[in-house]
Amino acid sequence: ITARKPIVLLKGARSSAGSRAGASHTGALTQPDEVIEAAARKSGIWRARDIDEFITLLDLAEVYGPLKPSQAVIVTNAGGVGVLTADACQAAGVELFAPDRLLREELARKLPAAASVANPIDLLGDASETRYDDALTSLAEEETTKTALVLLTPQENTPVSKVAQAVLSHAKCDDMPIIASFVGGMRVREAISYLQRGGAVHSGSPERAARVLGIVNRAQPYGSRASEFTPERKRADAGEVLAARLRDERRGGLYYSEARELTGLYGLPTAKAWRLDYNSPAEISYPCVVKVDSPSLAHKTDRGGVISGIENEEALVAAAEKLGRLFPGERIIAQEMLPTGEEIILGAARKDGFGPVVLVGYGGIYAEQIGLTEILIPPFSSEEAAEILRASSLGFLFAGARSQAPYNVGELASLAKALGEMLLENPWIKEADLNPLFIYNDQKPAVAVDVKIFSMREEENSFKG
Repeated sequence: ITARKPIVLLKGARSSAGSRAGASHTGALTQPDEVIEAAARKSGIWRARDIDEFITLLDLAEVYGPLKPSQAVIVTNAGGVGVLTADACQAAGVELFAPDRLLREELARKLPAAASVANPIDLLGDASETRYDDALTSLAEEETTKTALVLLTPQENTPVSKVAQAVLSHAKCDDMPIIASFVGGMRVREAISYLQRGGAVHSGSPERAARVLGIVNRAQPYGSRASEFTPERKRADAGEVLAARLRDERRGGLYYSEARELTGLYGLPTAKAWRLDYNSPAEISYPCVVKVDSPSLAHKTDRGGVISGIENEEALVAAAEKLGRLFPGERIIAQEMLPTGEEIILGAARKDGFGPVVLVGYGGIYAEQIGLTEILIPPFSSEEAAEILRASSLGFLFAGARSQAPYNVGELASLAKALGEMLLENPWIKEADLNPLFIYNDQKPAVAVDVKIFSMREEENSFKG
């Protein structure tokens, strides 16, 4: 893969329902197709979802080579199709180009008074090849990076073949990329063939043209954000001590105190906890939560392993005894009770063929049901992660709503970066979950209520829950 050679990918077998069993929520949510999507984005690969997108992307790569992310400007002779294409751009995450005053005035001088010089640029149903030529000339001379989606529907007096000639002349000569979409069945078939023979890019539908542009925009240029990463020997050595302990004790995962020790080296915040035994510490603060702490129990809430709302020592003893009966031989811990925040899952997993991946998702323990997640491939910078998170399905968290202040995307991006580094420095880790991670929009720092780390070695021990 090089910066001068676009790569277009079409992968089948996207369904992976049979592989959703895993030790952690992260394992279930980082499925092969989602990981490939993230890897394609990081590598600058244009990934098609179907054969039609694949062909259109190949045409785009052949005609224009590597492309920078761009806005879309829609040029059409049918207002309805233009509006539908604008909707498709929004759905594909493509920003619409906004003509400035000078460009609007220039277009208004060239086009009829009834034409729209906003975006979509509506040339009206009787548009000739001259109107298409005038509009595309003005747009190409304007310096903003943009791609023109040029639409045509054959109306009563539409000179389809002449419009095709005008579009082709601009597609071959202008710096502005053009994706044409002539919609009209047999009435436009010869014009489409003419465009394709001449080397223009044509999409079978305006909606597909918008999706294709979205695919190009999402693929970050290969190497443009390559992140430098140098492992820290001190952290890696501390991790290897824990890994050796797992091997010696034939455990598949860390206890909470061990996981908290390791994540603390990377600045990943976790709730304070105390181990409960016959000599329980006196400094426990109330209210608190009592939990079973077992490396072999991934989903302790589902198994009744969490009792919250403990207000005093009497309730603490009762809760500890109850969990001791339910989970004989397992450790029991008390954990500080935190102010409820917005629940996030922050996780990482080691995937065959890719290495470490980092997952950020909404909903904490309900993340699998909600399905709002984003995958990142480390190493990455905090700035790169923040940009991806803002543009993802999680973006609403960082925009604010009504009276709600936005959450700190920079904080979450930095934590995701740190978790990725933890897996890069500790090749013995298979999966790690900080879930739920409470984030706040009132200046309180984020903190994980639970953290689970499972090992690559003896990992079958971690699938009991």
